[in-house]
Amino acid sequence: MTPEQLRKMPWVPPMFRPLERNMLDLDAPDHTRLRGLVHKAFTPSLVGQMRDRVQTLADELLERVMYEGEIDLIKD
Repeated sequence: MTPEQLRKMPWVPPMFRPLERNMLDLDAPDHTRLRGLVHKAFTPSLVGQMRDRVQTLADELLERVMYEGEIDLIKD
């Protein structure tokens, strides 16, 4: 990027900078390469197998926030 383009970019806290470069924001060939690495972990069957565990975790976190009034999404 040119210096002018960089100046126009929004400020991002340093702790979030590693999240700026992810598969969803990439174009081919990088996106294609990364998708090839992860697609086997997210088949409909495997996602279905994870559904109950993910739902349980989400319910526990939501219940905690109801009782405590706040939540730290990173720590919790």
